[in-house]
Amino acid sequence: MRTPLLAVEAQREKYLFAEENEKPRAHYHHIATKFARAVEAAGIARCTLHDFRDTMGSRAAAEGVNQRVISELLGHSDVRTTAKYYQHLDGESIKATILKLRPTGTEVGKK
Repeated sequence: MRTPLLAVEAQREKYLFAEENEKPRAHYHHIATKFARAVEAAGIARCTLHDFRDTMGSRAAAEGVNQRVISELLGHSDVRTTAKYYQHLDGESIKATILKLRPTGTEVGKK
């Protein structure tokens, strides 16, 4: 009995690289090992595949993407995990918030 097309598509989405028969083309460990060798050959101090995942989550948060969307993209089972690690808190965001909350009529830079 053949698997329905939608089930095949859903199964293939589990893999970064997949063949038509649903089998993964390359396992994460294999890709990560080759990537680590390339990073070392390039003379980069430290960079992992997981760093790309973290960067995507952080950049999405910085762009104001909804935490539930980021959670889905990263495959988190609970949005609280996403909220815990992917909150965008840079200096400019903090400064802008403080300026919005200051009392009316106060000037920046005056003591």
